[in-house]
Parts: sequence; structure tokens; C-alpha cells
Amino acid sequence: MARTEAWQEEMQRMLNTYLSLGIVCIPCGFRSKRPIVSWREYQKRKPQETEVVEWFLTKRRSIAAVCGQISQNLAFIDLDSEALVKKLEGFVSRISQETMTIRTSRGVKIGIRSVKPVRSFQIPVKGAYIEIHGENHLDLLPPSVHPSGVPYEHIGKLELIEVDDLEEGMWKIAEEVFSVKKPEDYIAKRKKEIKEPYKGPDPPCIKKLMKGVPEGSRNEGGIRLATYWLNFRGLDPETVWHMLQDWNRNNSPPLPKAELKAILDSALNFDGSYGCDKLQLWCDLENCPLRGGNRKKKSKRKAIYLETDPLVERRSLYYYRLVAIAGYGYNMATTS
Repeated sequence: MARTEAWQEEMQRMLNTYLSLGIVCIPCGFRSKRPIVSWREYQKRKPQETEVVEWFLTKRRSIAAVCGQISQNLAFIDLDSEALVKKLEGFVSRISQETMTIRTSRGVKIGIRSVKPVRSFQIPVKGAYIEIHGENHLDLLPPSVHPSGVPYEHIGKLELIEVDDLEEGMWKIAEEVFSVKKPEDYIAKRKKEIKEPYKGPDPPCIKKLMKGVPEGSRNEGGIRLATYWLNFRGLDPETVWHMLQDWNRNNSPPLPKAELKAILDSALNFDGSYGCDKLQLWCDLENCPLRGGNRKKKSKRKAIYLETDPLVERRSLYYYRLVAIAGYGYNMATTS
């Protein structure tokens, strides 16, 4: 009984600190990163005191911060490897004396606020990623325990500093330390290219893929979902990254995080969407919303192009749907 009471006292102490800092917290399962509540609701409202007591003081659970505007533009810089921490040792040492810094199972993460709202994004650096967790992201806090059994620990001040523009600041650090320059803004670029993003219902093949796939189909399914969301629906990369992670939990077994990131990277470097040629297993042509409607004429024209193109060996009505899913900007040269 004493161990439970001691744990409750530590949780109460940490809760009081986080709430005093304006951090909105929600519960995850013990030794788990999975929320036990529908946390999107708490991006818009702060939990009641009765909810907090029920979540954290009646049963041992993990505690997660809701990043973004609800927590006064809170973000976390996640250095998810000892190699990254070592490379940025000077930065970590200095900033841990000023703001919340947490030892994780493999590295550290740094809590910080930004006057300019922070989106979640990644900075690729020499085979790894500096991750910035902003809007639409959760981060576990002490006294949570990682699924591996390693506890999260504070190693810096229990305070939060504020900067003007965290995103710009992190890109400057990446350029100074790793010679990595900020690329052209992906979202602005895609908005120019995708003038008419698809807003209709998901086709049956996409719905079936989203339920998860077995080993052997995960990479295939992942790249098709990622390009569909990015280049056909025009969603931003941060949203797609979270959707891919949600989808991956349904796979049997889930892909390693590194492979999932590689899928997103591949999709970001591809300007079109994959067609139906690899989706026959999940196809339901009769109920597909992309068969006709306001895209029917455009799809027919592209289907005729595909029918007459010498690169296309398989000629059938199935290509009507292939080009419908591919949408605008489909280029046969990119499908090799």
C-alpha cells in the first residue's frame, strides 16, 4: 500500500507543477503511449478537476502533455537518440538550465513555448531526425514509464521559456550544426500544385487499407495511403504522419518507426498518387465514388491516354479507376 501512496504523492506533485505551467494533461495507459480518452477533445477544452482526479489519482497511469495552442503553444524538441544528444551536447546543456528537459528511454526532449504557433515537423540530419512536436501531438511526462520500462525523468528546470519562432530557430541550429538548410515550404508548394484537392468520401480500397494489413503488405499499403493523403487529398505532412502512425497500430505486426518515416519521406518526394494496379485486393469498383461524378470526364480523357500510351501493357477498363485515383498531375514517367 505504501508504494501506491508514494506514487500517488509524486503524481500529485507533478500534476500541480504542470497545471501551474498551463500544460493540459491527459492520461495514457501505464507503460503505454496510447491515450485512454479521446484526446482530440482536449485540444479545444481543458479537463475538469474531477476528470483529472479520476484519471491520475485513482489508478496508476502515464501522463501526457497536449502540445499546441491549448497549452499556450507548447512544443517539445525530441532528440530520440544518444548520438543526436551528443552532437547537440552544448545546446542541450545550456537549454536544460533554462527550461523543462526530460530524459527519455533513448535521448532527451525539451519543452519550450513559441509566440508563433508551432506545427509538428521533422528535420532530417545525417540518417536521423530532430522532431518538433507541436500541434496535434502528445508527449509523455514524468513520472510516466516508457513501454520499455525506463522511467521519464526531469533533468532540467521545471519551467518553460518562450521564444518568438521555434521553427525558424530549430532550422538555424540544424544549419549551424549539421549544414542542413530549410527546404522550400512543402505545404505552400503543394497548395500551388494541388489546386483542386479531393474532398469526397474515401474509396473502398482506402477504407480497407486503413483497417490495417498483414506483414508483406505494410510498405505497399503505407506508400499508397501516404500519397493518397498528401497528393490527392492535399493534407499537410504533419497530419499525414499522425494518420500513418494511427494506421500502423492496426497492422499485424506494426512497422518499425524508422520504416514508417521512410514511407512518408518517399511519399513527400513523389508528386503524384499511385493508382489501382496494386490495389486490386481491396478494390470494390461498384461502390467506388471515383468511378464518376465531377471527375468522370477528366478520368475518361486520362484513361484514353493510358490506353494509347505504349508504356501501358495492361489495357482494360480498370484503368478508368487508376487515373481517377491518380487525379491531376499523373505522369507515366514517375511510375517506373
